[in-house]
Amino acid sequence: MYDRKQLFRGSCCGIKATNHANLLHLKGLKSFAEEYRVKKLILVSNDPMPRKVGDIMILPWKEFLDRLWGGDILS
Repeated sequence: MYDRKQLFRGSCCGIKATNHANLLHLKGLKSFAEEYRVKKLILVSNDPMPRKVGDIMILPWKEFLDRLWGGDILS
């Protein structure tokens, strides 16, 4: 048997088409993190600047892609 809370240990990314992510936009990532262990929680959006809300990093889409291609997201 396995414990599903230990099954997922990577990064979890959500994508929202908003210019200003708020707590409502973070709800799905928070729910996922309650069920599974994750190293990084990231919300990709049209926000102009990166910021952190609790354990969730909100990244503008271009910065997310730069970090993804640079190896920072999946490390």
